[in-house]
Amino acid sequence: IYARGEGAIDPDAFIRPMPGLPPSPDVEASALGQWAHTRRRVSLRASPSNNSMVVDMLPAARQVRVEGAVGQWVRTTAGGQVAFVQARDIAVP
Repeated sequence: IYARGEGAIDPDAFIRPMPGLPPSPDVEASALGQWAHTRRRVSLRASPSNNSMVVDMLPAARQVRVEGAVGQWVRTTAGGQVAFVQARDIAVP
């Protein structure tokens, strides 16, 4: 398959079925863009997985902004980098 101005591209994405929809987020859509706080000391991870590298530890009552969510994970920014925390570990007012 050729894309205009790009040359040949891998056709794999066009012929393989989608693996499915991502899991529904554990936070309400109204929480997106809102500030929340941590319920307890929590691990801030590099990707939305318990096996992911811990990039920081956040203390209890630390404010975080809910920037996105997928399944049990909430995306936020800390120290200028995108990071993830479990939805159960934050409270959204």
